[in-house]
Amino acid sequence: MNTRVFGKIVNGAQLYSIVIVMLFPRDVFAYLDPGTGSLVIQAIIAIFIGAGLFIGHIRIKVSRFFSSLMKRIKGKKTETDPSDSRENEESSQ
Repeated sequence: MNTRVFGKIVNGAQLYSIVIVMLFPRDVFAYLDPGTGSLVIQAIIAIFIGAGLFIGHIRIKVSRFFSSLMKRIKGKKTETDPSDSRENEESSQ
């Protein structure tokens, strides 16, 4: 009997072993000292500050891109706009 577990094919003995290990977990003796809490808080603050700086940097780049694009469009429009040249010819007559 072959079964897929987490995308891998396992046989009956392996599946049985996985079930036994998950049903009867062993005690883990871990120690969390008081400095662990401050480390977690610092990591969370660093994530938020880093994300804010990253988003701000991207926002500035996008706004600069679009402002330069608008300047190029306005520059080309004034150079090739035929209505401006007609007005200039009429005013000179």
